[in-house]
Amino acid sequence: MLTPVATTLFPSRSPSPLSDGEQAQLERSLKRLRLELRAFLASLPVEAQTASGMARCLGVERTTCQRLVASVTPPYTGLDLAAQLPGRKGLEMLVDAADGLGRSALGTDALDALRGVIRDHDAVVRGIAGSQSRLAKCIRQPVDQPARSSPSSSGAGVADAAAREMLFHAASTLTGRSSDLWLAAHIYTPVASGSEAPRRLLRQTRVNGLVGHKAKPDAVPMTLHVFGKELTEESRTSGEPFRAGVFRPLLKGRRDAVLESYSSEPLPVVRARSPNEAVVQTIDDNPDAGLGSPVSEAVNGAGERAFDLLFGLDGAVRYPLVDGNQHEEVWAILNFPARRIVFDVLMHRDVARRCITTLDVHLWGPDFARRTGERWQTRFSAAPRLQLLGSGLAGLHTDAYPRYEELMGMVFETIDADVTKYVGYRCELTYPIWRAGYRMLFDFGTSEADHGG
Repeated sequence: MLTPVATTLFPSRSPSPLSDGEQAQLERSLKRLRLELRAFLASLPVEAQTASGMARCLGVERTTCQRLVASVTPPYTGLDLAAQLPGRKGLEMLVDAADGLGRSALGTDALDALRGVIRDHDAVVRGIAGSQSRLAKCIRQPVDQPARSSPSSSGAGVADAAAREMLFHAASTLTGRSSDLWLAAHIYTPVASGSEAPRRLLRQTRVNGLVGHKAKPDAVPMTLHVFGKELTEESRTSGEPFRAGVFRPLLKGRRDAVLESYSSEPLPVVRARSPNEAVVQTIDDNPDAGLGSPVSEAVNGAGERAFDLLFGLDGAVRYPLVDGNQHEEVWAILNFPARRIVFDVLMHRDVARRCITTLDVHLWGPDFARRTGERWQTRFSAAPRLQLLGSGLAGLHTDAYPRYEELMGMVFETIDADVTKYVGYRCELTYPIWRAGYRMLFDFGTSEADHGG
């Protein structure tokens, strides 16, 4: 009698943890592959660096594009990355599509080298576990589980949204303050001349503030912080060129940064000082504020007047990669509760094409100005969707603030820049988390420094 023989392509293996040697081998392969894939993603047109944009640009199914973007754009996740990446066929399909359509800025040799790295990684996976799905079981990570730090296509879930709304109402009661909208926009423009050499500075123009802000008589004091030092009066009058970390009022001839045409009249009293690393703007409530607000004129049943208060600053930061820095972090900090947030970054195309952009949310702490990179200690597990904005002022439209296009038109006219030459990124959310920082991270690096390995 013949004994049945089970035939399999690969030997069976229980989903036990990998040995130390297997972990080390897989880690080396993953870091090498991730580094090459990030360079590949950065080589694509800016509009193709999101899952939907990549699918449209390369003609590859969105699921494969989503897995690539979600796995390589967040900080390095360790061995879990092996299960999050597309398989060999999916990666080769993306590279071949970009090569055939001429969409990648990488040359033929670089793309061939990437294909070799993909094959080498596939050989490591098969040598350790036989297949990607078997490897996923060994490292206790389902193959279809998304990266921990990547947002789902619909943003935070219903439960999260309900919790954020409850937090808003509780925080409004406790602080005595709330806003209909927290608005923040940052514009980055290369600086080709000045006191520092070309490509060493980025002009950063900032607009931020409160729309429909309400405060009770016993509300906690309000301060707004802006990282960077205020330009001294002597430097302001001498017309000194841009210096890294130093900011001045956007509108010439003003001693403060208040944008009067977009703020309520009479204004709250704003006192600014510049200790250490931040400009601190202290708002003293004016009992008459809000009477002439351009947007928020209503008085609610509690007798609270709503006022608008917007600021404009103009300055510079060091160009990423200067002095070994690989990241530019842009923050919107929720010091006080707001029903909505609109947080935009507009990056000149010459700069945007050199970096990869991600969005995450962090519990606000006192040391943010000193730390960069992954920040895993403070990061929330879910983040809102990062939106790629359309071109021109019309592409900036938001229902949250009807005058936004007008405001940004004024800003671009003031800095003498063409808005169509900028790539826009947006975080827009209802009931953002109070006492949290919404961060866009622009990664210009090609090494693994500050990325967990």
